[in-house]
Amino acid sequence: MPNKNDVNIELLYPNDLFLKGEELFEKNAVVETSNVDKGLFNFTIKDGTDIEVEWLKPLTRFQKATCSCSFFKENKVCKHIIAALISYKDSIKYEISKKNEKEIISRHSSLNINNILEGISKEEIKNFIKAYSKNDRKFFTALKVQFARRVNLADNEKKYKSLLDSIIKPIATDINIYRISDVKALLNITEDFYNQAQDSLALTEYGEAFHLCKVTLSKLCYVYQYTIHCIGELEQQISNNHILIRQLLQESESHELSEGIIEYLLELVQVSYYPFLNLNENAITLLSDLNKLPVDIFDIIKLQIKRKKEKENEVVMLLALEVLLKYKSKQETKIDSKYQSLVSKISTQFYDKKMIAECIAFSKNYLELGGDNLINYLKSLKENKTKNFIGEMARLFTEYQNLSIVDFALSNLSTKEINEFREQVLKSFKKKKINVNKYYYFLAKTNQLEMLMAELSDKKDFRMLMQYDHYFIESLQENLASLYETMMEDYLNNHIGTHSQVFISEIFDHLNKIKATKVSKKLGLLIDMKFSHRVGLTDINIQH
Repeated sequence: MPNKNDVNIELLYPNDLFLKGEELFEKNAVVETSNVDKGLFNFTIKDGTDIEVEWLKPLTRFQKATCSCSFFKENKVCKHIIAALISYKDSIKYEISKKNEKEIISRHSSLNINNILEGISKEEIKNFIKAYSKNDRKFFTALKVQFARRVNLADNEKKYKSLLDSIIKPIATDINIYRISDVKALLNITEDFYNQAQDSLALTEYGEAFHLCKVTLSKLCYVYQYTIHCIGELEQQISNNHILIRQLLQESESHELSEGIIEYLLELVQVSYYPFLNLNENAITLLSDLNKLPVDIFDIIKLQIKRKKEKENEVVMLLALEVLLKYKSKQETKIDSKYQSLVSKISTQFYDKKMIAECIAFSKNYLELGGDNLINYLKSLKENKTKNFIGEMARLFTEYQNLSIVDFALSNLSTKEINEFREQVLKSFKKKKINVNKYYYFLAKTNQLEMLMAELSDKKDFRMLMQYDHYFIESLQENLASLYETMMEDYLNNHIGTHSQVFISEIFDHLNKIKATKVSKKLGLLIDMKFSHRVGLTDINIQH
């Protein structure tokens, strides 16, 4: 048998199996080796569970191996015995004499990162990094990002800022935007900075965490205003850094650091490029969590609204923040009348963020506007388990006669609650006059069909009847047919000529459209029996 270190293990086994064994070895899966007896070795391999391998006289012509895995039992070979054999061979070292020096060189079966690093000195690694960094900008940047925390400068904040500025420089003019490749490169680095800041926070290195977070957030906000790329990722990272700042304010006991954070937030919220993206995660909300609001915070909001006037989403956010601060300071939660068109969007922001008390306080100022604002108010009252919620909803319907309240009730209330709502509304109708159409709609939607039928019978208005007759098709079609018959007989007794014929034809077309078969038949029979002498009507009856 040749020298053990010269044996090419790769040739002894199928290629795919050898590669699996080599992969196990490179993952350091061989966790324990013991020389049990002369020429007999035991190996423990981590591969999900502990696998036991036994080698007798490895790398000799008499070598034999066994393994505890099921694959070996079926095939008499497996990746575990190969990994063990590679490990055994890797442990064999030879001394080689060289002129003026002696080195111990490990003979490895494969070229991997562990073997390379083991065979070179610290000085060689340093020299390689220096040379490679000069020619590869990405490598040099990654090196600085990864190890910047290890290098303390007089101004650590400036250190991180200069690193980010080397990736994306400030825009020269407002018409320029950043390239997607530059934005992605920045996002990779700011993600690393964010992770490093989290590590610093966990180690209670609050000052370092703040330096990283401060330069990262400022850069992300600036780039956000000058790019159309990766907007979702930018917004997510901006939000994450706000959350981290909140943690710093809550956890750090340093008064000096807290003052520095507050000062930074006040500066940030006033710059023109700062984006207002999230009602929970923004500089104003963070400042509003303090015991005392900054004295000029409302002036800052007004200034930013003026700057952002072309960006409706951000104006909505700023107005919502203004309301939020007014609510916290127990002021009237109203906005400038020129922004009333945005009321629904503002209340939606509060409801979506589950700021229920704030939503109620704001929305009730503008209930007459209806729309989503009214619905957000109702949803908030229900979620808040407001006492006499059903009575309040009935009052609102009577007051504003907004049909969306009925639709909300049908979609969000139980049958018992709908019945209670209906009774409350009916009581209110007796005290206050309501639009007839809206009253009929309420009766139809809340299944008060007999009451609606009685109302339509008293009204005797064909147009009104045709608007609501489809509600009676399933349960009251006979009653509907009788009402149509009475009304048509009365109409034909008082109207003659082409005009009446056109109107009767329109009624038949309508009834066919809503599939009111019984009604059509009854009207046809009426014409045959009482108006057969009117040729025009007979022709209409035949057509239908």
